[in-house]
Amino acid sequence: GLPQGIPYGLSVGNHDQSPGGGGNTAATVKYNQYFGPSRFNGRSYYGGHQGSDVNNNDNHYQLFTASGIDFLVISMEYDTTPETAVLDWAANLVQTYSNRKVIVMTHFGINETGSPKPTFGAQGQAIYNRLSEYPNFMLFVCGHIHQSDGEARRTDIFNGNTTHTVLSDYQERPGGGNGLLRIMEFDPEQNKISVKTYSPY
Repeated sequence: GLPQGIPYGLSVGNHDQSPGGGGNTAATVKYNQYFGPSRFNGRSYYGGHQGSDVNNNDNHYQLFTASGIDFLVISMEYDTTPETAVLDWAANLVQTYSNRKVIVMTHFGINETGSPKPTFGAQGQAIYNRLSEYPNFMLFVCGHIHQSDGEARRTDIFNGNTTHTVLSDYQERPGGGNGLLRIMEFDPEQNKISVKTYSPY
């Protein structure tokens, strides 16, 4: 019933690339055919994309407001050797929208295991290192890793800035996950995010 449909963003994964897992040098023709800038242009929540190629939406961002809180969501393409230009673009957005809470989405951010907490992947570490200095970078979400139950989380504090990283990937569970969805409920009065996993199946 919403005029622009349900607002959404997505992140390019290794299987959206050709060759698969090729990082920033891989082609994303099919992804951009269906989810390129032209699909989102004119939608109020779509902020724009990185770079000058008008047909490339590999890295893009969304803006929305809920319960009186303004959010910026940055969607970043899978890349095991992150480009400085993309990291700088993301950092510039975080600075430009310093009054907004920042959520970063990428395909591979953290692993399921590690001690004392799950370890970052190469891209996840690069993103965290670049953005952790900004107090509005509060949430980092990812998938990709699913050796056990496909869930993990870690909390990091840098110069008093807290960032929570959450992994969810259910494809190794019975029925390919049986349609499991990760649902996050934001409660500004309690300064809390409640997380649950739901399957319509």
